[in-house]
Amino acid sequence: MPVEDTGGSGTVNAHWRETVFGGELMTGWIDPGSNPLSLVTVQSMADMGYTVDTAAADSYAVPSALLVPAPDRGRASVRMIDDIWIVPIEILASDGSRVGLYVR
Repeated sequence: MPVEDTGGSGTVNAHWRETVFGGELMTGWIDPGSNPLSLVTVQSMADMGYTVDTAAADSYAVPSALLVPAPDRGRASVRMIDDIWIVPIEILASDGSRVGLYVR
C-alpha cells in the first residue's frame, strides 16, 4: 500500500500517499473540494479489527493522471521506488501478546 513518504510526524508513514490517492480523505492533507472516504480506507479499518459498513464508502477512483504507464504489462500502475519501511517486526501469539521481535 503506498503510504506517505513526506511530511512531518503523524503524516509520514501514517497516511495514504497524496501523490497516489489525490483527494482521498486519509491522505495527509485536506484538498479543496471533495475528500471522499474510499473503500480502500474502509477496508483498511476492517483489517485493523473495526466493524465497518463497506456500502457507506464514498465513490472514489485513483486519479488516472497520477498513475504511470507500465509498458511491460500494458496498463497503468503506481511507481514504488525505495518504499520499504524497515522497522522491527513483532511476533505475536494467538492471544495477541508479543513473544518476539525480528530486527532486520
